[in-house]
Amino acid sequence: MSTIPNPVQSNFTPLTNVFCAYTDLTSVVQGGTIKFYVSIPVTISQRFQIDIYRQEEGLVGPVDTITGEASQQTDSNNDPDVNGCGWQVSLEYNIPNDTQHKSGAYIAKLTSAGQYDFYTAFFVKAANPGVNGKILFVGSVSTWQAYNVYKNKNLYGDTSGNFENRARKVSFNRPLQMDTYPQDQAGPWWYIKWERQFIQWFYKAKTNSHLPSDMEMEFCSSVDLHADPTIVNNYKLVISIGHDEYWSWEMRDTIQDFISAGGNVAFFSGNVSWWQVRFETDQIDNPDRIMVCYKDAEEDPETNPQRKTINWFEPSINRPENLMTGLSYYWGTALWSTFSANYRVSLQRHWLLKDTGLADRQTFGSGLFTEFETDAADFVDIDRKFPIPTGKLAYETTEFTAPKDFMILASANLTGLGELPGTYDGPSNHNGWATMGIFRKRNGGFVFHGSNYNWARDGLNPYVLYNDWNEFCWITKNILDVLGNDFEAQAFLIVNPGFEYLNQSGQLLEWYKTGGGTAIRSTPGYEGDYCAFVDGTSGGETILHQQYIPIRTSRSYKVSCFAKPGSPLDGPGGGTAISIRLETLDVNNKPIQEFVVASYPTGNDTWLEISAQGSISTTENEDFMVQARVKVQVKSGYSAYFDSVVVEEL
Repeated sequence: MSTIPNPVQSNFTPLTNVFCAYTDLTSVVQGGTIKFYVSIPVTISQRFQIDIYRQEEGLVGPVDTITGEASQQTDSNNDPDVNGCGWQVSLEYNIPNDTQHKSGAYIAKLTSAGQYDFYTAFFVKAANPGVNGKILFVGSVSTWQAYNVYKNKNLYGDTSGNFENRARKVSFNRPLQMDTYPQDQAGPWWYIKWERQFIQWFYKAKTNSHLPSDMEMEFCSSVDLHADPTIVNNYKLVISIGHDEYWSWEMRDTIQDFISAGGNVAFFSGNVSWWQVRFETDQIDNPDRIMVCYKDAEEDPETNPQRKTINWFEPSINRPENLMTGLSYYWGTALWSTFSANYRVSLQRHWLLKDTGLADRQTFGSGLFTEFETDAADFVDIDRKFPIPTGKLAYETTEFTAPKDFMILASANLTGLGELPGTYDGPSNHNGWATMGIFRKRNGGFVFHGSNYNWARDGLNPYVLYNDWNEFCWITKNILDVLGNDFEAQAFLIVNPGFEYLNQSGQLLEWYKTGGGTAIRSTPGYEGDYCAFVDGTSGGETILHQQYIPIRTSRSYKVSCFAKPGSPLDGPGGGTAISIRLETLDVNNKPIQEFVVASYPTGNDTWLEISAQGSISTTENEDFMVQARVKVQVKSGYSAYFDSVVVEEL
């Protein structure tokens, strides 16, 4: 097993004889009750106050203020890292079911004697899921707990950095402590580091009209995905934020079944689903309060090989994480310092990059490569512009592959990390890439993966802090706008679809001519000032085309444009003389198969919209991705005007 860096610092100070607390639940439904367990040192007032806030662009509230009394509590259980603290309940909080207490991320600020503070976080679930919002935000609380080092141990080792002395089980019945105290590492530090920025960005984008004012998110925790497979049923889009590393078999079932049923998932996160965990009931019969992760198959007493708490990609589990996410940390990498890297755009034509202003081969996003962990797909790069995933897994099997139709919108080459201090090369010293993109399950929903756990922290946070609406904001907005609603056909971003622009050589920008005729910009167009005039009357069949359009099997595509013949279209040869077509290309950009053809009807001589739809025929069982080109075409002896070319995925 590879050595896994321990996040605990040498200046660790345990939460002993200090004011601190934990709750009995990671989430609670509107109208439900959550319990607080509070410990107050004898040196300060035993009275305490809890101010309850809801996270939006800032903190809303306090929506409630409650008071109680507690004493200094000692851990009544042996090994509290495993068995929990065993404290007495200090206060119960009943959450009203009203609009003031809507589903959200809530912060509880505990104060004693007006000067000692401790913070904890929990999520409030909607009493009527999906009624007010179709986007479900899942807090990665299982990963929070894996790193919780309260009482000197977590799943990474003890406070001296000894991995072998790590906890094999961790309890949710403990205050959260990530590193030092009383600095900002205590309390809900991982929420502050990862999830908070996304929530702030969401509500600020609504305030500034970047997102619709009626768009809403509802909330739950990752434990809810384990305990309640129906929790996702009323949503269009489920989102994961930040560091989402620890998943149970049941969590995987919930999300994969949701995708198979047509639901969409966006992983604005990294190191996703790296370890399998199990959940156990605590000593007072509360379910799912102990998380199990041995990280060693021989140590784990579980007799079912598929439920061993090891990496998901291990052949004994036979359920690699990239079957769900499209990507894997196995092909990614990590560095806990700064590295000079950027994402490089490869598929500017995809609708996810709408309004970003990004062009193929352009770079962006250097800020995400500071203390980063990335996920990636293994791929081959055609002309460094159209990456094709290989489907390769961490081990060879004929049973399945990773999604071969994963569309890599942008990638970052991180193979130059080498032997830099703080580098994690992974179980096979892969030391690889970050590959951002999307795939779509056959007869199911879309899965987006941002490939880097800094998406919100360093990608969206500049907007939160400085009003810097950047490429990550646009991509996130496009995902929420499209996948958070009823999916409709999405047009690929054809460059110069109305033939308005010329390049420096005076040719139609991004359109390439083949054949012996001519192709020029003409006026007027159907919708604008310009159109294309393609003339094959004397030069023979003539084609204008634009390539690097990503197409996947088992999906339907529509192509359309407005066309008008140069002279009346009738007589022999009419009907296919003027057309728009979609055609697949091989790795050398040679035509393979025309799979959509729309022709101008005979007996007409005015502007008409012509369109058709189709899919790629294949004998393979699995989906894959190929390059296509769109072309407008006239046969020898004909001419035509073309305008407003559209290619859509249906």
